[in-house]
This record gives sequence, structure tokens and C-alpha cells, in this order.
Amino acid sequence: MALTAKPISTISYNTEGFLKDKLDRMFKANIINDYRYIFHYGEDGDKDHFHVYIEPNKRVDTGKLREDFNEVQVTEDKPLGCMPFRSSKFDHWIMYVLHDPEYLKAHNSQNDGDGKIEYKLDDIKTPFAEQLQRDYKVALRLKQTDNQTILDNMNQGKPLTQIAYENDLSPMKILAMSNLARIDTGSMMINEAMKNRLLEQDQEIERLKSNMETMRLKELENKTGEDLHTKKKESVFDEG
Repeated sequence: MALTAKPISTISYNTEGFLKDKLDRMFKANIINDYRYIFHYGEDGDKDHFHVYIEPNKRVDTGKLREDFNEVQVTEDKPLGCMPFRSSKFDHWIMYVLHDPEYLKAHNSQNDGDGKIEYKLDDIKTPFAEQLQRDYKVALRLKQTDNQTILDNMNQGKPLTQIAYENDLSPMKILAMSNLARIDTGSMMINEAMKNRLLEQDQEIERLKSNMETMRLKELENKTGEDLHTKKKESVFDEG
């Protein structure tokens, strides 16, 4: 059981009729303040699905909530449903579900967004269309400000670790920095000095990866008492 009153999101494989009815019922019952969802065509072997963002009105049990999305289909052996709910930030959610190329380049080193289907804001369904427009504009400003701050710091020759510390950035954001520096767009001025430092930055990232993996294994050792350094473990940077 996981209780939260913070915004959450999931990927739903439900039919749209079932999904919208479920969300509308929750909205009318004051369980949630708002919802937003968008249809995505299946890519890279995935099935067609919906990305769903929810703002709870009170603490909800995400495990129970997931069960509520089970949809029995006569033609299916198993009920349709959704992935586990996770905490979510709208400014990240909106950029990802629209397949914003710049965002994908910055946050997904495995997939830079090339060839991905791009979606429009009008594709998102919500009870509050005007509020969605306003929130999207805020998300765009946050992205531009964040990106420019990173690039300005890199142009000054600051190491990634220093940039992360001074701007309170997460390890995943550190990894995104080197990808941001590779974006070829006229809206971002990247000088030669920064380009020449990319190899050095990449080496620093690899050290950060190694240090984080060591810390993760040590934490697991403290919990289990096992010597995990001798066992092959999947790196946290290989997770989706």
C-alpha cells in the first residue's frame, strides 16, 4: 500500500471509454482535482496506450487505485489495466507525452527522440482545457530557463558536479547535461570551448555512474548484510 496526495501518473492499456468514465467518476466524487490523458500509438514493440496524469484531492492508495483500473474484456484472457502509479511532475510529464524532441534528447540517453511520433497539446483530454494551456506555457518557460542555466554554466567551463551542486540537480539531470550540449539548434549558443570539453564531461559522468552504483550496493549491503560487490547487479542507469 502506498498513500499519496501528490500528482501521480501511469500508462493505461484500457479502452478510452472505460478510462474516461473511471476518471470522470473519480473527479465527480472529489477523489481527484484534475486529470489529463493522451493516446499514444505503440512504438518499439509496445501496444497502443494512454499516458495518464492525475492530481488527487486527498490521499489515495495507489495500489488500490491501480486495481480499480482493471477492465474485464470478453475477448481477452486477462483484464486490461494500467502500470503502477508513480509520483509525477507536470512539467516533465507534458514534455515527455508530447515527445518534445529537445526534452527527449536531454532526458533519455537511450532514445534521443529521432523518429518518434510527435503529439499536439490538443491531443490531451482534460476537464480544464484552459488550465492545461496555462500550465503548458509555464512548463515551456521552466524548460527554457533550466536549459539555459545548464548551458551557461557549461560555457563557463564548470564541472558537471559543481553545476549539479550549485543548482540542486539530480544525478539523472547530470547525465542529461551532456545530451543537452549536443542539441543542434539555433536557439542554443554553444561555444567551441564547451564542445572541446565534452569528452572530459563524459568521463566525469562515467565516474559519477560508478560512484552512484557503489553507493547503491553499499546501501543494499547495509540492509541485507550480503557482500553485493562480488555479485553482478543491474546498474540504476539501465532502468527505464
